[in-house]
Amino acid sequence: MRTSKNISIIFIFVLAAQSALGKDIQKPLALVADQVISMDYFKTSLISNRTSGDLSKLADSMTKEGKQALLNDLVDIKLITMKAREEGLDSLPQVKAQLELAADSILVQEYLKRQVEKLDLSDAGLRAYYGQHPDEFRTEKKVKALHVITASLDEANKAREAILAGREFRDVAAEVNIDSTKTLRGDLGWTKRGIFVKEFEEVLFNMKVGEISNAVKTSFGYHIIKVEEIDEGQVRPFESVRDAVQKTIARNTISGLKQELRKKHSITIDRKLLEAGDL
Repeated sequence: MRTSKNISIIFIFVLAAQSALGKDIQKPLALVADQVISMDYFKTSLISNRTSGDLSKLADSMTKEGKQALLNDLVDIKLITMKAREEGLDSLPQVKAQLELAADSILVQEYLKRQVEKLDLSDAGLRAYYGQHPDEFRTEKKVKALHVITASLDEANKAREAILAGREFRDVAAEVNIDSTKTLRGDLGWTKRGIFVKEFEEVLFNMKVGEISNAVKTSFGYHIIKVEEIDEGQVRPFESVRDAVQKTIARNTISGLKQELRKKHSITIDRKLLEAGDL
């Protein structure tokens, strides 16, 4: 390959009648030695800098100077890429791996986009899925609860016995609690999943209104829980979750595709290599 000193750059640039990107995309926009800068390459550069919009209109709206500046950048990329290849950088293992990963990522993105485009994401299709899967679009379950918390299991059991014998739960909590809820008489207010530790929530969200739990051990102490109210959540209106329905359908489709491909093809993993510390 010729060195950069001998590289001739031939510009074939259409600034007026053929400025729309959709026209004659196979015709070279520029040649850098034997390297072609196509209209598709030019479009891809635009895409990488613009997240939305009609690309043809975007190209038309660019000034002559703007188009030339963008093309100059692409020429520089080609020149440096050629030089890097001359020096064998494309043969380095880490570079080859990055190129492979980049190519794979682009193919995955394009393939999945095409699969999603095949889906029925019309208003009727979205409403049908929404109607068939109401629980997926329900507001979170919430529970209004009280608790007693003590330092020992024996104290927790004694507190529970007192409550079952007729003492007011809040009075017991105000008397024995060892955390800040003592001044709140054990009131935890309304809560949803993800607020308390796992051991506590596993019991709390499986209780009925009015139920008094057995002692529950957590890293904070021993709890006795009482549920006062439960809000099972409401199905949100379709219009408020329209985008979520669309994303859910697409996500489920992609997940199903992955599972199907995993069943279809054998997968062998070198566990020892994966677990090696020198990765």
